[in-house]
Amino acid sequence: MASDEELKKDFQIFIDGNGIINLISMGVERRIEDINRSMEIVEETLLKIFNENPEKKYKMFFDLSKMGNLRSGFSSGSRKIGARIALNKQIEKAVVLQSSVFFKVIINFIINASGRGKIMKLFSNKEKALGWLKNSVFKT
Repeated sequence: MASDEELKKDFQIFIDGNGIINLISMGVERRIEDINRSMEIVEETLLKIFNENPEKKYKMFFDLSKMGNLRSGFSSGSRKIGARIALNKQIEKAVVLQSSVFFKVIINFIINASGRGKIMKLFSNKEKALGWLKNSVFKT
């Protein structure tokens, strides 16, 4: 199993100048146990951000476009963690950038299963994704 330090290189999480939390996957092929641990690290990192300002609502940009056609994809464990992240009430609005048909099916399932389909959208075009995310007027 890869070390946590090695797994942390597989993604970037930061708050940009617009106050949007960005999660960018580097698209590294990993074994299932590494994918699960990586998602746990992502969740822990996001929870630290949320817990620093528990009353604040955040917009989020999940850039999973580099995952492309990874064979390892989403494990059952990583899908569960993804659903927990999607359910976090501090997420005001979120977009996921992904072009792989396979991953789109999984991501749409997670979004719809979480009941957050009105505030979370899937895009394959970065400009359209960010445009929707930054638009402060949207139907809920």
